[in-house]
Amino acid sequence: MYLTPLFNWNTKQLFLYVSAEYTNPQGIRNDVVIWDKIVRRKEDANITITSRNKYTFRELSSTFRNIPPAHYSLKYNVMPYVGILTYGEAARTKEPVSFPESRDLS
Repeated sequence: MYLTPLFNWNTKQLFLYVSAEYTNPQGIRNDVVIWDKIVRRKEDANITITSRNKYTFRELSSTFRNIPPAHYSLKYNVMPYVGILTYGEAARTKEPVSFPESRDLS
């Protein structure tokens, strides 16, 4: 994904993160960050995410069985040299993605 248009004369850096949004069986909506990265140069703003989760991904019920599928999104914060932070969403899954059932992720 190319994020170079977010850079201009006033962009100090970008803070990028991927979040999973889902509702657990108790009806509680969760938004969990599973990956993040700071991009300081326009030349480094071509992002490919192929690694594993950066953070431990846990559900309070201690298992992801019977959890509805999640929507994943790539979000950003533009940190300027001067002025206010700008927040946005660069991409989102169109359809929810199921959690793997072959092993316990807790």
